[in-house]
Amino acid sequence: MSTSESNLSTTSANRSEALFRKLQGAVLTQALVAAAQLEIAELLADGPLGINELATKTGADSKSLHRLLRLLSVEGFVSESTAGAFELLPLGRLLRRNEPGSVRAFVLLWGEIWFWNALAAISQCIRTGTSGVEVSHGQKLFEFLDSHERARHSYCDAMESLNEPEFLQTLVDAYPFRRARLIVDLGGGTGSTMAAILRSAPETRGVLFDRPTLRDAALRTLEREGVLSRCQFEGGNFLESVPRGADLYLMKWIIVDWSDLDVLRILGCTRAAMGETARILVIAGLQQREESLLACQTDLITLAIPGGARRTESEIVQLFSEAGLIHVPSIPVNRHWILEFGCDDSWQRETGDSASSSSDSS
Repeated sequence: MSTSESNLSTTSANRSEALFRKLQGAVLTQALVAAAQLEIAELLADGPLGINELATKTGADSKSLHRLLRLLSVEGFVSESTAGAFELLPLGRLLRRNEPGSVRAFVLLWGEIWFWNALAAISQCIRTGTSGVEVSHGQKLFEFLDSHERARHSYCDAMESLNEPEFLQTLVDAYPFRRARLIVDLGGGTGSTMAAILRSAPETRGVLFDRPTLRDAALRTLEREGVLSRCQFEGGNFLESVPRGADLYLMKWIIVDWSDLDVLRILGCTRAAMGETARILVIAGLQQREESLLACQTDLITLAIPGGARRTESEIVQLFSEAGLIHVPSIPVNRHWILEFGCDDSWQRETGDSASSSSDSS
């Protein structure tokens, strides 16, 4: 074999190896799921343990467990000493329950068969524009979650883990929620965002509006956070109607879950419930011209699971404009944006209340 042929063969082998590393990313995903289910990070939190002790504590086969930990070691989640003890590394700590920035709930969500089956339908999603949940389970995401309790808990736990105290504090510092007498949180989930807002605005009242299956979990959160006396839960479907009479309608991480047609239906219902001086506040991650790998992956997941889409600021503004709503300048908040919309341009944000916070949060 000539030198040029040898180099070509090496280059081809390198490309193949690079492709297989990406292809087999699914193996790492399931390895992380196994580690979370076996509580590996919790067991190693107090110090290194040998494979036999870990096997005893987890009830796992020691040889198979060692194979799992070997992969996690290569990927930087744990390290193995020469004596054979495994130690938890900073990346691995994110698999713990109460670790700041924990992704444990999301890892467990990725281990759910219904979620995995929906992702496996991405090819058909791309062909048809239909969500993977509809393809694999015959229902739209939130209908499926209503009828599958375990899936609903897993999904809600993952979404709730995004509501870290630091993010919620940045949010309430960035916008003058205290100006509103009544806030309706559309699709407010289990209530962490509404609770943070009401704590920051002691004269404000709230309505947490979401599907009836979330009522008990939401009321527990509101009671735990000490705001239940100022907030009620109302069950419903914002594709059909929303509570009337609020000063502010909050849509946090909502429109990303829905197609353009469904977003327009939601906005139509919300616009019908609004007074002329009411506002809609959208909190969303915006699609950018130059996207990271993580952002592009998230966009496909958004197609496969809820059947929605990440959008640019101009795309969101266009949708709201079609619904007769007017946009005012956006505020950056910790990798997300606050977009505010009103029925007309006769109202303006109080100067100083949010402008200074905007510069602080960016």
